[in-house]
Amino acid sequence: MLLFAFGFMMLSESPRSTPEMSSNATQKSFSRKFEGSAADLLQRARQHAKSHGATLVGDEVSGTFTAYGVEGTYQIQKQTITIKILKKPFVAPWNMVEESVDNLFR
Repeated sequence: MLLFAFGFMMLSESPRSTPEMSSNATQKSFSRKFEGSAADLLQRARQHAKSHGATLVGDEVSGTFTAYGVEGTYQIQKQTITIKILKKPFVAPWNMVEESVDNLFR
């Protein structure tokens, strides 16, 4: 599990904002605004995912991502992206997973 923590933290950068979040015991979702076009956001996210061993599949409306045992979806409406984390390793703290996934879509 140490490998997971190290690998997933490689996706992370310092947070730039605090996203709005909602959750239940097994899933969490959050939304945040972004600047520029959805196509530009996804191009950056795909490059970031590829360079860190993550998978990102989708378009400017919706898609899925996986990385280091974390699985989720995203939906884009206008200048807001909503990210839903569907699965994470039990030992990974939610705050680390949320921050890492949010940084994927920067």
